[in-house]
Amino acid sequence: MDRVAPESPSIVTGRLPGFTLRGVIYFGEDSPFNYIFYSTAQEKNKKLKAGEAILGATLKKIEPDSAIFAHQGQLIQIPIGQPLQGRR
Repeated sequence: MDRVAPESPSIVTGRLPGFTLRGVIYFGEDSPFNYIFYSTAQEKNKKLKAGEAILGATLKKIEPDSAIFAHQGQLIQIPIGQPLQGRR
């Protein structure tokens, strides 16, 4: 019997309430040294690496100009520098 792999959720450009992506440190695809800087209402300029979570969302991938989070069953791509409150 052939197994069909479940479809990966598509990536949408979106927002996480109360989260702003401030910057990206990017050394290359899947580098363990990649991380992002973010701010929330409670924290300013904090670092986060792939696999870590913030505000109920897990950082899945870091790209040169954005970050991709898994949140409520979706993959959400967040660009640098936009104050983000709710999905578009």
